Amino acid sequence: MKRTLALLTSLLMVLVMAAGCSTSEPAAGAGNEMKPKEGAPSATGPDKNKKVTLRFATNWVGTSPMTKIVKDTLDQFKKDYPNVTIEVEESPGNDHITKIKLDAVSDRVPDFFNYWRLDPGFGLDEVARAGKVADLSEWVKSDPFFKDLFDESAWKTASLDGKTYGIPGTMFYTAIYANKEVFDKAGVPIPATWDEWLSAVKSLKAKGVMPFGISVKGDSQGVRAFDYVFSNYLGNDKVRDMILGKEPFNTPETLKAAQMVKELLIGNLPEDAIAIANDVAVSKYLNTGKAALFIDNSSAINSIKPEIQEKLVALKFPLIPGGAQKTQNFEKDLTQLFYMGSKAWNDKDKRPYLEELLKRFASREQAKIYAEVGQQTVPQLSMNIDPAKYGRLATDGLKNAQSAPGNKWLPSYMSPDQRAKFEPLISAYLGGEGTPEQFVQEMDKIFKK
Repeated sequence: MKRTLALLTSLLMVLVMAAGCSTSEPAAGAGNEMKPKEGAPSATGPDKNKKVTLRFATNWVGTSPMTKIVKDTLDQFKKDYPNVTIEVEESPGNDHITKIKLDAVSDRVPDFFNYWRLDPGFGLDEVARAGKVADLSEWVKSDPFFKDLFDESAWKTASLDGKTYGIPGTMFYTAIYANKEVFDKAGVPIPATWDEWLSAVKSLKAKGVMPFGISVKGDSQGVRAFDYVFSNYLGNDKVRDMILGKEPFNTPETLKAAQMVKELLIGNLPEDAIAIANDVAVSKYLNTGKAALFIDNSSAINSIKPEIQEKLVALKFPLIPGGAQKTQNFEKDLTQLFYMGSKAWNDKDKRPYLEELLKRFASREQAKIYAEVGQQTVPQLSMNIDPAKYGRLATDGLKNAQSAPGNKWLPSYMSPDQRAKFEPLISAYLGGEGTPEQFVQEMDKIFKK
C-alpha cells in the first residue's frame, strides 16, 4: 500500500503541474438545521431557478457510521434546492486517496469532497499547491459563520503555505486514562504532575501492577506518549522543524527528552508490547483491568468495555519542569476535512450552493449529529453534546481536549519514507533496545536533509 501511494504521489507531482487548475470538494455528514437562503447568487444565497450539477466525492460509504448522515444531509439539500443535481462518487477507505489523486492528474477534481489532512503522506498538499483545491482563506475570514467555530490548531491543520484550503470535519485527540479501581487497590494516588507520574509508575510496578497497558509496535500507542514528552519538553513547533530537517535532532535537549521517555515508559509496559497491535492491547490489558494507565487515539474509546469505561478517569498530560510548553497542551489533529475544487469555487453558478452545502456540513448542529449519532470526535467549539448518547468518557475527554491549546501529531510531518524508518526505530527503543544517545543519533539520520 505504501509503495503504491508513493508511486501515485510521485506521478502526481509531475503531472499535476502540467494539468492546469481544477476542482475539489468536501463530503459530509448530517442535519438539515440550517435553512437555505433565498434570492440571487453570491450575496443573498443560491438562486433556486438556476440548474446546477455538483460532484461530491466521499469515503463515508458502506458500513461507515457517517454513511446515512451524509445521505440524509444531501437528500435534504436536494429537497431544499430541487434545481441542484448532486452526483455522489463513492470510494471506500484508502481507495479514496487513489481516487482523488487520479482525479487531480486528470484535471477533474470533484467540486466538493471530504479528505484527510494536507500532510505529505496523503498527497493533497501537492494538489493544493498545483491550484486544484480552492483557497478558502478570504471566505473563512469574512463570513461570520466561522467566527469562534474552531480553535487555532484546527485552522492550522486546515492550512498550507499560509492559505486555508479545508474546513475541519472530524478530529482525534490523544486521550490518557487512569483506571481508578486499579490505582485504589494498589494504594497509589492518581498522578497530576510530572514528578507524580514518575513516582506512580514506580510504585505501581513495585506492587506488581502494570503501569501502562499499551502497544509500542509501529504506529502505536507508545508513539503518542513519545509525542507528548517531546512536544512538552522541546515545543511542538521545534520538534516539527527537526522532522522537517530544519534543525538537528541530535542535541542535548533531545537527548534529555529521550531519557524522559525511557524513564516514563521503558520497563513499564507489557512484555509483548512490541509485538501486539493497539486493539489487542485494549482487549488484553485495558478491558481486563490489568493496566493502570492507558493512552491512545480517542477513536479507541469505542473499543473499551462500558464497565471498564466507568472505572476510567480522563487525565491531562503533565507539564514537564523546565519544558518549553508552559500550559497543558493536548495532542489533537483533524482526521477529515471538507474541500472544494478551485474550478467549482470560481464558478459563479456553483459557488453559492457550495457555500450553503459546506455550512450545513460544518455547523455545530451538524457536528452534534456526527457525535451523538455517528460517534465521531468533532472539532467544533462550544458543543452541547449529550453524554447519554456520546458516552461519558468520550464527552469528558473531548471537553479536556477542546479546553487546551493543540499539539499537532508529530508523524503527520513525516514523509512515507521517513515514517517507514521511524516506526521500527521507536518500537525498538520503547521495547528497551538501544540507549537514548543511540536513539537521537538514529533520529538525526532519518530526518537530516
